[in-house]
Amino acid sequence: MNIILNRLRGEKAWVAIVVACIWAGLTVAITGNLYIAIAVGIGYGLGEAPGWGEWIGGLIRQDGMFDPNDIEGEKYGIYQLASLIADRGTVLYDIIALMLRGLLWWVPALLPFAWLVDGMTVFFAILFLAVSFPMSVLIGRECRFTFPLVTTPWKRAEVIYGGAQDLVLIGLLLSVAF
Repeated sequence: MNIILNRLRGEKAWVAIVVACIWAGLTVAITGNLYIAIAVGIGYGLGEAPGWGEWIGGLIRQDGMFDPNDIEGEKYGIYQLASLIADRGTVLYDIIALMLRGLLWWVPALLPFAWLVDGMTVFFAILFLAVSFPMSVLIGRECRFTFPLVTTPWKRAEVIYGGAQDLVLIGLLLSVAF
């Protein structure tokens, strides 16, 4: 599901609202807990907010160039944190920044599951998605598959990252169901 929806979310911002509602709907359908479902939907919507373009572009190009006017990450503090570890405009910086951005996306979306399953399971799900964020970009850059609406490294990365999201969502929901 997210393999397709994450790609569409990258194309049209309003799809993020649809995805948040689907995540919430699946959560309430499997868990029966409306409060957790609402928290998951709101958490997804809040975490999904923009703020990763500079780093995805940097990993795809690998040219060490960045747009000094691109301040997406600065408003979340990611620029400042990643800059403590690596110099801006390096591949390492882009990887660290995307991992931090992944944490910012998935902590609010998945933390409500800690009330339903083991906290370590949720921790590793969040960590997996944080690490998968830059890895999907690196894999998308190297892959050459194309489909309609999937014609560039960036778009391939969205499909690959959507697959990682599917694995986590299915795993968490199955953990609750069984």
